Amino acid sequence: KNEKEYFRFTDINIGENEFLRTIGNTTIKYLNNNIIYIDSKINSKLVDKLKMDLARDTNYGTFDIETALDINNKFIPISCGWKIKNIYKDYIITNYDSTESMFKNCFDDMFNYNNYTWYAHNLGGFDSVFILKILFKNYSKTKVQFKDGKPLSIKVSLTTKDNNNKNNTKIIVFKDSYKIQPLSIRKLIKANDITTQKLFFPYLFLRTDNINYEGKIPDKSFYDNISDLEYNKIADEFKDKIWILKDELLKYMKNDIVSLYQIIDKFSKEMYELENLNITSVSTLSSIALKTYLTNYYNKKKSPIHIPRHENYQDIKNAYFGGRVEVFKGYVENVYIYDVVSLYPSCMLKDLPIGNISRSTDTNIDNYFGFCRCKITPPENLLVPLIAHRYEKGDLEYPSKTFEGTYFSELLKEIKKYGYIVK
Repeated sequence: KNEKEYFRFTDINIGENEFLRTIGNTTIKYLNNNIIYIDSKINSKLVDKLKMDLARDTNYGTFDIETALDINNKFIPISCGWKIKNIYKDYIITNYDSTESMFKNCFDDMFNYNNYTWYAHNLGGFDSVFILKILFKNYSKTKVQFKDGKPLSIKVSLTTKDNNNKNNTKIIVFKDSYKIQPLSIRKLIKANDITTQKLFFPYLFLRTDNINYEGKIPDKSFYDNISDLEYNKIADEFKDKIWILKDELLKYMKNDIVSLYQIIDKFSKEMYELENLNITSVSTLSSIALKTYLTNYYNKKKSPIHIPRHENYQDIKNAYFGGRVEVFKGYVENVYIYDVVSLYPSCMLKDLPIGNISRSTDTNIDNYFGFCRCKITPPENLLVPLIAHRYEKGDLEYPSKTFEGTYFSELLKEIKKYGYIVK
């Protein structure tokens, strides 16, 4: 118009009186000059390839605490300790006027090692309960990353003035070693052929009011999961000498901390040798797998990973349902039991929707390989409905009447074979 170009389009004939018109990111299908459907591509960002770590990070250590029951049967921290490389240090409540002052002394010492990552086994399940209150009270810049309602990592900053009255900020990070090595320390020691062994300790004997106990070795009943052979070995060791609770507690804790350090150190070396990846940069096994892929195996040009926009992600998320677990009969006899070996891996080998998202008004489900918003009508007299429906509050049911929702196209194609009507 007026010798000016307003837009360009491309037409492709696909049949008699049938063609596709493409205008920018939009494709329109015409049949007999009527619009059949409109496809609109939605551009999205791509996941970037990560850079390889050029050197192994050895700034890490291990940390642990030990607790005892008080007169109210409440667990109270009575010792803690940490280890890095060739340094080990422990703290016990009998040297302090409070648990808080014990922890404060410990954490202040740990701040001497700036930008260190400190691993505590099962941090999110136990240790964090005792240290978070102390950290928040004494170090205002404490940030917690949660996963499934439990602390995954704790980042603590401490700013002080140097000799020139300039701010000097130090950072330490606590992480849960169980998230990257999900076995008990005793099993990890065996699996990794660690030299420092986990000891046995009579935790049922230990209480805050007997921490200064010195005398005979406690009875075997105070030990947990110890064989007669193991107990007799310990008893023989103290046959002619006094058993001192504080000494044995600190020895027990030290072995836990040192063995965990050896486990983490070995894992750190192996991951860097295999994949040039620093374990301190991640917090879970799944994040290790993701970073390994994005660093060493991801090809952004050949196999780009698209990041869907939030509203598109929500649509896809609504189409995700877990496996069905209802019990239809409470009691049976003379039945066959079926199981599928490697069901998830086999499903992962099938094709999945990838690439840029396209939104379409096409009503023919056979033209889709993706996610569809649709109305579904189950067949009458269906004994066991096949497809789930999620309500706004999250409740899930398998309806026998018409309902609407977002579902994976291949699931919709499958249920049509059983009499479902999908529109």
